[in-house]
Amino acid sequence: MICARDPHRTTPSHDILWSQVVGWGWVEDVLETRLQLKQSDASIWADLWIAAAAFVEGAKVNGIKSGEDERAIVITAIKDGFSSGVESRVVAAAVQGARDALAKLTSGLRQAILPGDVPALRELAAHARVLAAAIRLFLACTPGSSSEAPDSPPFILPFADLSKTCAAITAHSLWTALYTSESVPYAHTLCRPLSTLLSWYLQLSRRTPGTAPDLWMAQAFAITCRLLPGDDEFARRTVHDIAAATTRDFLGARDWSVPDEVWDKGGIGIITPFLAQSLLPSVEQNVGPMWPTPRSLSTTATLRLPPLSTLLPTDRRTQPLPLTKDWAFCPLDHLLRSGDSEVFKNLPDDWDASETEVVRATLLFVRVSQEVLRFHGLSSFLMSREETVFGCMKVFMLEHGQQADATQPGGDSSEDVFRDHTVEAYMTALLAPFTASASPKSLRTPPPSLHAPDAEHSLDGVARRFLGAGTPFYQWYTDFAALYDAVSFAHPLFARLLLPPLAMRYPGDFRRCLWADQGHVLRTVRTAPADAVAGSLAEFLWPAEGDPEVVGAYVRALVRGPLEGFVRLIAVHHVACRIWPDLGAAVDAGAGTGGKAGGEEAAKRLLRAVVDQGGFDAVRDVVLYRQNREGTIMLPPQCYEQAGAWKAARLEFAGRCGVDVKERLQKLLVDENEV
Repeated sequence: MICARDPHRTTPSHDILWSQVVGWGWVEDVLETRLQLKQSDASIWADLWIAAAAFVEGAKVNGIKSGEDERAIVITAIKDGFSSGVESRVVAAAVQGARDALAKLTSGLRQAILPGDVPALRELAAHARVLAAAIRLFLACTPGSSSEAPDSPPFILPFADLSKTCAAITAHSLWTALYTSESVPYAHTLCRPLSTLLSWYLQLSRRTPGTAPDLWMAQAFAITCRLLPGDDEFARRTVHDIAAATTRDFLGARDWSVPDEVWDKGGIGIITPFLAQSLLPSVEQNVGPMWPTPRSLSTTATLRLPPLSTLLPTDRRTQPLPLTKDWAFCPLDHLLRSGDSEVFKNLPDDWDASETEVVRATLLFVRVSQEVLRFHGLSSFLMSREETVFGCMKVFMLEHGQQADATQPGGDSSEDVFRDHTVEAYMTALLAPFTASASPKSLRTPPPSLHAPDAEHSLDGVARRFLGAGTPFYQWYTDFAALYDAVSFAHPLFARLLLPPLAMRYPGDFRRCLWADQGHVLRTVRTAPADAVAGSLAEFLWPAEGDPEVVGAYVRALVRGPLEGFVRLIAVHHVACRIWPDLGAAVDAGAGTGGKAGGEEAAKRLLRAVVDQGGFDAVRDVVLYRQNREGTIMLPPQCYEQAGAWKAARLEFAGRCGVDVKERLQKLLVDENEV
């Protein structure tokens, strides 16, 4: 029946015709079979519903009045069964079975899908297939457009139960566990019925009365992240539907302000070719869907899923699915690789958008995805801080000789893209939830982790998805810093994006790059601590810097000045921590420098360098700086205004550096009431 729906797709063409399907009476045989089935024959019921749905879908294309008579025959045969007969009990049992299987997985699942989890996953997959088949049949029997809610349902389904079940599957931790190297290598094959169910449910949700457009869009963004190879055709159709639904009226009804210039150039529609291209697998790797379509008959290269190891979100993949949470940035990938991207070779003849316009539409699309997901409580699908940072970095890197030539499609060399007001506003909005001012947790110390982040959740791991394993993130960062020096003119958002890799969680190479190799640009970085993109400011402060080259760069930046904002706090903190015993200098610096005595001598030399070379402000800040190791981080000016016995201890230490040092620091370290 799938072949007969569009005989042009078969090889050879027109070997199977719709008239043959009708003449052979296939649907009558299918409907007759249902009378012989029991409730326990769940898998056969699913097969029957799939066959009946395929018939009705074909009749819509080839039958008279869009298959009105054929649809009526099927509905008449099954309607009572879904209302109060065996069919209703089969669906109810599948819903309950799916819930029970999910409960088993929830209680047993840890960090990966292990052999012990496989029985529950198989059970869940079987029930999901039954529910997907029922939904497919329902949609096939529903007249009208795929985006319209029907006046009345063709038969009864437990819509509320289906919604809850699909929501639970979508948000379940099994998907996170699946994409780990420890999972059983065939686990993703057991998840294909789950992604198929979610695909059909999303189509059902759009046609369910009462489903708000923004709710459907949030569901769509979430479910597309659960699709597997073989679901590519559905993914492209869904993304096209999302883009088509992101209209002026849709956003205006929710009081989301979008400049007219975005709509005047086609809105989200101008990036649809980029989104579709990003979801197009190679001809050789095109996996067929679980249930074939007329299109898949001529495009499928294999029915076998690629190895699970090739689908892990830790490297640049050849398969577009599964999508990572930052997939909406993909048009920027095409701009950065415009010379190699196939999309520029296949753009519609009337497509004439500039690079800036593509970036505007992309950032709007990304922002809409984050807003609807956040509004509907789907926080697990929101981009991470690292994904957002790297996505915004791509906008600036369009100026790094990788952008399209102005004579080519997408080219626009008249102005740096990142200086566009709309582009800047959208990036600022995307980064806002990740700034220190957005959460009181950002001032807590010690930081959440003193260890290097895992590969997937680090900037290096996120970047590897775009750069590939052959290009380290450090190389990207050095180019990014050099670009800031060349073209930024102290652009504040550009400056903010320089800072995340400077956290102590990351290798010292990044700090050497900016503080030592590009140290002269720091005087233009005026980011306030509250505006820093960070989960915790403590990540930039602890543990104290141990690289002498970086510490020396901190000193040079302070004494040469001017140094402002968060970068000044970072420099003062690490220099002070390497000088003053009450901040742990003798202990921390002792390692690798001849023990405690060696650390003390290094601290003395560092203090003398600050006193001899620095101006009053630099000396004052380093001498008076205090910080909590536990509790709440003290920001300027509080960190310079603390009183206590520590001042006397510092003055005594200064005396060991020389009488002249002690005399210069005495006024700072002796309180007036003690004189």
